[in-house]
Amino acid sequence: MITLRKDKKDFWHIYDGKTRVGKIYIKTIDGTPHINMFINKGQQGKGIGRIALKKACKQSRYKRIYATTRKGNVASTKAAKAAGFKEVPSARQRQLVWVRR
Repeated sequence: MITLRKDKKDFWHIYDGKTRVGKIYIKTIDGTPHINMFINKGQQGKGIGRIALKKACKQSRYKRIYATTRKGNVASTKAAKAAGFKEVPSARQRQLVWVRR
C-alpha cells in the first residue's frame, strides 16, 4: 500500500509498506504551485507515481497545481494524466495542470 508521510509543509516521503520509495513536494514559483516527484530507480514502473501524485494533490491546500515534464518523459506524463492532470499547451516542455474538483 502506497502512503505519504508529511515531513514539512508541502513535502512528503513516499512509502510502499514500510519501505521509503521516493519523495514528492510542491513549491511555488511566482505564486504558482508546481509539483515535483522522485521515485527510487528500483521502484519505478509500478504505478507508485500515479498514486503519490493523486494523494499529494488532495492533501495539499492548493486548488490548482502544475506539473512540468520533458516531452520525452512518457512515464511521468502518463502518471500525471492517470492522477488527473490535464495537458496544457506549452512550446518547450510538456506542462500539465491538476484542478481540485
